[in-house]
Amino acid sequence: MKNRTFKYIKTLQNLKVKYIRLILLLLILFSFRSGKSATKALGPVTIADLVKNSEVIYIAKFIKAENKLFYFAVKEIDSKHNFYDTITIKDNSQDFDTIQNRFYRPKLQIINNKISWAISEGDEELIKIQDADELVLFIYKDYEMPFYFLTKNKKIYREGYNDLILKYNFYNIAKGRTWEKQISIIKNVKKRIDEIHNIHSIKDDKFRNRKLFQWIEKNRNSLTQECTWENENDDCGWSTINRDVFSWITEAGISKDTWKSAKLFREILISDENDDSFLFDYGKKSFVSESSITFLIKIVLNPDNSISERVQALIFLRDSDKEFSSTIKLKNKELFNKLIELNNTELPSRIKNELCFFLYSVTNKKEWFVITGNKNREFVQLSVCYKDGDLENLCIDAFNYGDGIIINKPVYLILEKFDSNQISISENKMIPISNFEIPFTNFQSNIIELNLDELSPGNWKIHIQGGTINENVEWKSQSLNIKI
Repeated sequence: MKNRTFKYIKTLQNLKVKYIRLILLLLILFSFRSGKSATKALGPVTIADLVKNSEVIYIAKFIKAENKLFYFAVKEIDSKHNFYDTITIKDNSQDFDTIQNRFYRPKLQIINNKISWAISEGDEELIKIQDADELVLFIYKDYEMPFYFLTKNKKIYREGYNDLILKYNFYNIAKGRTWEKQISIIKNVKKRIDEIHNIHSIKDDKFRNRKLFQWIEKNRNSLTQECTWENENDDCGWSTINRDVFSWITEAGISKDTWKSAKLFREILISDENDDSFLFDYGKKSFVSESSITFLIKIVLNPDNSISERVQALIFLRDSDKEFSSTIKLKNKELFNKLIELNNTELPSRIKNELCFFLYSVTNKKEWFVITGNKNREFVQLSVCYKDGDLENLCIDAFNYGDGIIINKPVYLILEKFDSNQISISENKMIPISNFEIPFTNFQSNIIELNLDELSPGNWKIHIQGGTINENVEWKSQSLNIKI
């Protein structure tokens, strides 16, 4: 008989208040919009989520509560043996007392020294863990906590959160389904997730990647399967594995495999060409040779490639080994100069944004000045924002990614209207920004409000700059195109 102690720590303890409020709000809105029960589970939702995040899954029977420990007789869910081990789970109910006001986590109800939750609002019956006919315990990897499914009187319950009454409780699921069927579903999900985890654990990089690619092709159709609240307790989905698997391939540091994985990622999971979801080189060692970096640069420079391919290549360049990236300047000046030329001619776009990031990372102060005219390695990117979330209250978020600290005023907002052929059709508007925060340092943001009354409908190109007049500009941001 084994005796293992797991801390009983709920996910809500590890979240910040603002995120709890946001999640609760979203759940409440969902409940009213859908007309479904207000009882929903915070944290993992699908069976695949629970299995993926569990260190071990037990079938269990409650034994006793003693000395702030809960005793369970357990066996692993896929065990073929009939005998049970014993585990203890620490009772941290005192911790819940201290955090409930901060995290909206009500304390557990202790009735006659028994731990229990109400089923839902208005129910008089209480489901007591110790009175359950049988339980399934998901013991989490990161939190060393259990997540409960249980059966009583041939009904199936799982723990969740009632977002209307702010109570943590059990709620009835899978009406008409047997407990044996629910366990079978959990076993099936575990079996298929164990398969991909076993492949990921293969030590040989080339062999592992080959098996991962085979797994992707075999499961291609199910990788886009979406699970809803209605089927969260079914054999459904892959949790985050449908995206993780593409990242696992990059860990081997094999450039051709990483590029193939990136293309498959977009092909299988991303249907919209304008979607900004791209793969990152998580091992950061796929592109560490001159030939592999040259390969990426040529993809960027080829206008026949799709925008998404060129952006993906730039993202990999940004993650690439800077020592090898910098050698391109010396060993292949023609190729590097073509990147600078592209930067000078490319209209504001995702390609230009990513290209600027790469050029900034491999240039020195003098080279950056030649490219941008910014003397002190200022590198300011602009993006659209909405003040207080109001879509009618447009603003510009200026973010300083550069090393240069901007300490001088005035700072101006420059607006230029252009037609569908990118030809300027109006004189530049030069508006002083009175509330621009100085000093403007690295990784700092400045929010600039726009007065839409000053902008007629159409296409506008926007940038900000420091300096008094055009002939004496000290620095400029990257440009941003917006449509009014």
